[in-house]
Amino acid sequence: MRRVTPILIFVLTSATLLSVPSPLTFGREDPLDIHYWSAPDHTRIVIYIEEIINWNIIESEHSNRLIVEIHCTGEKPPKGRISVSDPVIREIQVAESDREMMRLHIFLVKPAEWDIFTLEKYLNNPAKMVMKISRPDLVEQEKRKRAKIRQLHEKGTRIIVVDPGHGAEDQGAIGRNGTREKDVVLKIAKEMQKVLNKKSDFKAALTRSHDYFIPLEERINIAQEYGADLFISLHADWTIKKDVRGTSFYCLSLQGASDKGAELLAEKENLSDFIGGVPIKRENEDLQTILLDLVQTKTINDSLRFAGLAIGEMSKVNKIKYNRPKQASFGVLKSPNIPSVLVEMAYLSNQYEERLLNNRKFQFKFAEALSHVAVRFLTPDSLETGTVVQKKHPGKKNVHIVQKGENLWSIASKYGIRVSDLQKLNHLKDIHHIIPGKKLLLP
Repeated sequence: MRRVTPILIFVLTSATLLSVPSPLTFGREDPLDIHYWSAPDHTRIVIYIEEIINWNIIESEHSNRLIVEIHCTGEKPPKGRISVSDPVIREIQVAESDREMMRLHIFLVKPAEWDIFTLEKYLNNPAKMVMKISRPDLVEQEKRKRAKIRQLHEKGTRIIVVDPGHGAEDQGAIGRNGTREKDVVLKIAKEMQKVLNKKSDFKAALTRSHDYFIPLEERINIAQEYGADLFISLHADWTIKKDVRGTSFYCLSLQGASDKGAELLAEKENLSDFIGGVPIKRENEDLQTILLDLVQTKTINDSLRFAGLAIGEMSKVNKIKYNRPKQASFGVLKSPNIPSVLVEMAYLSNQYEERLLNNRKFQFKFAEALSHVAVRFLTPDSLETGTVVQKKHPGKKNVHIVQKGENLWSIASKYGIRVSDLQKLNHLKDIHHIIPGKKLLLP
């Protein structure tokens, strides 16, 4: 199927504009170049042009060639050839280029499908034309790979999908020394995959394995196709305040954000589709219905339990910014049946944490610790040694003695109970601070 999407104009609220971090987080280089990024089943071409008036697809006598005539103003890429040599495209050729028009010849490996659309200038991201060229046979091949991993459930294997945020032209945060968020999250995601795949009865998969862009909704779909038991989206934060640092955990909220900071972060992360280039479309009403049903399920509660468990464990690796998980409407966490957590691993705006994120030893330690949490979360019967717990006996109350680094969320996750039940049973007024050594009654 060949589709062409009309020109789009973004209309953003003032609240959204105010929530966007410093432009440093969304840098672009060489805006007049033609860029491409290769995924396993498609290639994404991005052309930065000042103003596109219209374009036409010119039918070619060769099924393996796509010709696009673009009528535009301003500077344009010069005539020339770009060797792509990936599974979808052999070569891109700028065949003609003058003051009012340019013509692209895209030489395909095999007949393909395409989606073409334009995006208006946004902040310091210039206006651009996006072409997504897909090979249907490779799309099906990727789906079969995911289905094969999904079948491991029948053997009792737990599947964890790790999502390296951003990718391609959506670079994410950029550190003061030039570290790109999209690069460090991919490195740590790959470390997690290695760690988890060494454990029996566990299988880890990634939403992306290289530098290419995936829309937020598609990341959810990929996790669904894998049959994920847990979804972990990795990110690195940025703020104008150089001294702010720490790891933080976020979950979905359907009833408003837990605080303004979580709301602003969700708006920033949800901008990934705008920056990466996704055509605007009407909200899927069926998806909204599913999301409302989340309130009646335990998915969000499970996500909060995992995040609480992680806070205690990850404090051994890096400073924890918040001692409880926060919530907001993160687009990438809107899976109706998979516990999903977004992890802001550290701040690229903090020079110390930027060095940490580039340190191989830290990358491994972070990946190993978060993988350990995932295993514990998915095997609740296996309690870590060193935690003092009175085993259950008929007629006796069960007690947990709080250890250093624990919180109510991690304790609730350990026993498969709700934080509210712990709070009520132990008459706790402040659920955010518990003292090590305190005895908690268990339901």
